[in-house]
Amino acid sequence: MTQSPWPRLAQPLQLSRQTVFVVHVPLETDDGQLDRLKSVLSPDESTRADRYKVPQPRRHFIACRAVLRQLLGECLNCSPAEVQFDYGSHGKPALRQSDSTSPRIEFSVSHSSDQALIAMTAGRLIGVDIEQQDPSVRIMKLAQRFFSAREATELMRLPEADQQAGFFRGWTCKEAYLKATGFGLSFPLNKFSVSLDPRQPAQLLEVVDQPTELTRWRLLTLSPPEGFAAAVMFEAFHEEPQLSVASFDLRQFR
Repeated sequence: MTQSPWPRLAQPLQLSRQTVFVVHVPLETDDGQLDRLKSVLSPDESTRADRYKVPQPRRHFIACRAVLRQLLGECLNCSPAEVQFDYGSHGKPALRQSDSTSPRIEFSVSHSSDQALIAMTAGRLIGVDIEQQDPSVRIMKLAQRFFSAREATELMRLPEADQQAGFFRGWTCKEAYLKATGFGLSFPLNKFSVSLDPRQPAQLLEVVDQPTELTRWRLLTLSPPEGFAAAVMFEAFHEEPQLSVASFDLRQFR
């Protein structure tokens, strides 16, 4: 199992507007664990899991969804199986909450290969993404096809040694934005730009015809296991929340 670069999660998350949590979850699990994890899924989640034809992605989906349920259940003082979700028009999941007096719990989930990130906060929209940095990916071709002209130009101008990291930096930042906004791939990737230089802080640089977006969002890169890139984006408002990172061992699932 991949060793997490972050400290182990020692207690339930205390969600508030002042804190953004990102939890790293290595997804490899044995058969005994998998049965316990699957037992908390809803019927529609189990159906989604069964649609995976390849065993490993199916196992990873089950593990990721079960951990999300445990983290949310701890915040709501209920069991993982009791957590209920609604889905937006573009498929983004949201927590079904009856308490309208407290800041709404917001979350985002991403997994790539056997690694997952779960980002959570309260009262702020949030998006997270993790991607395995596959050296066989034809980064220039993909950048020309999907990135904005500004980003493609920046990628070509980076030193060759930084181009792969720059591409995956950009990809994860763009995915984090799409998840935070809830647009998903219904919003064209070439209609907004993020910074790609892996040696500089991440930034949302431009959203076509939406200049107020630049001050609405805060974008941060993360340090996942070696060979992966990751980013998180959340609403900034007028206060800067504290970012806290932790790891969740599947042996902690109960």
